Amino acid sequence: MKKITCILMISLLMIPMLFAQGQSEKTDEKAVEVTQLTLAIANPASDPWAQGLAVFAEELKKLSGGTMIVDCYFGGQLYNASNLLGAIRSGKIDFAGYSMGTMPEIPYLGMFQAAYLFRDAQHAQDFYNGEVGQRIFNEIEEKIGLTIVGTAYVGTRQVSLAKKLPDVKTPEDLKNVTLRMPGGSSWAALAGALGANPVPIALNEVFMALKTGVVDGQDNALPTTKANSFDEVIDQLVLTEHVVWNLHLAVNAKRWNQFSDQQKEWIREASQIGCDFTTNSFLATEQSLKEEFEQKGIRIVTPNKKAFIDYAENFYRNMTDESKNWDWEIYDALKNY
Repeated sequence: MKKITCILMISLLMIPMLFAQGQSEKTDEKAVEVTQLTLAIANPASDPWAQGLAVFAEELKKLSGGTMIVDCYFGGQLYNASNLLGAIRSGKIDFAGYSMGTMPEIPYLGMFQAAYLFRDAQHAQDFYNGEVGQRIFNEIEEKIGLTIVGTAYVGTRQVSLAKKLPDVKTPEDLKNVTLRMPGGSSWAALAGALGANPVPIALNEVFMALKTGVVDGQDNALPTTKANSFDEVIDQLVLTEHVVWNLHLAVNAKRWNQFSDQQKEWIREASQIGCDFTTNSFLATEQSLKEEFEQKGIRIVTPNKKAFIDYAENFYRNMTDESKNWDWEIYDALKNY
């Protein structure tokens, strides 16, 4: 009898311990719940923008203790450049790159493709991190459904000419010169703001267009010029520095609002690290490419930049309809920032 009583007492004592162990296992299961996320861009994996986003994914996994995993799809594996925006707005993917440009909901964003808006990479970063920049991001979230969580510098566009011309020093030197531009009215206006004539050509057709004289020149950041082998056919690189280009890491706004405050903090911190990686990569590459191009015999020309800035300012204010929907208050605030 005593033996049976002892066994019963031991069993009763074990029940709370087993219950506590079960509760602990349930708690542990909850603690390791993983949030799976999807990121897609059209840029190839070798592109510094893609590399920076891979760093973002790695850092987010680290910061979250493995509870937030981002699957990255580069090179248009899921969506190409033409349908990426639609994919993230509809929630088919969680993260994507976003570039400022004209949107029906916010027409004035087209001015961010204009010449001489930003002075340099730091000016752009300071502006986007400031009050006006954040106000623009809030409007994008409200009207387009995207939350911007990071900004990266992805190069400064420079004019390069295949046609043998005297050194280009002012916009007047580009009169009657044809420049390849991406399609769209804001890009055509950009050529006009430099004093040149635009010719819309797809990027993959530019090399032959330069080589055969279909166009006299093109404008792109130096890493893009190198990646597409334009340096094999250009004679002159003009350091116009006319567009300081930036890309933004965007997340679907509805998805963003589902994250906890802690998760949002992790995302912003990881995004900063990834975007800094991209920015620093572009800055270092641009400097080395200038030296490489010069060693190849390409003429490196430093123009009268003030002449180009003044010409562009007058062009946008008085010579084109492209700027009719711009927010000139923001434009002036940005230029004076």
